[in-house]
Amino acid sequence: MLGLIFIYFLDRAYLRLAEEHNKIKWLWAVLSVVFYYVLTFIAGFFIALLAPYSVLSNDFLISIIGVAIGVGGSIGIYKLLQHIWDKSVSLSIPDEAILDNEI
Repeated sequence: MLGLIFIYFLDRAYLRLAEEHNKIKWLWAVLSVVFYYVLTFIAGFFIALLAPYSVLSNDFLISIIGVAIGVGGSIGIYKLLQHIWDKSVSLSIPDEAILDNEI
């Protein structure tokens, strides 16, 4: 249940980011949920591999770790996309500057 709250806020952040950079909003909204669940699945897979050898026998603790990795990874992907898209916007030359140079 806690994960659904985080998914909602991640989805809103990805929607806002896509809107600011003129990307397809619904695609990035869906991808934000996919990122979260894939990262949570990968975390659960590695925890399951390591659980017999560690003290991670508490199901609540395992759930919290999975949610934390899913949210943290999704935020990391968000920041990476934000950096890449901001960089591409700053490198593009506006059309007005090209027209002014030709006169």
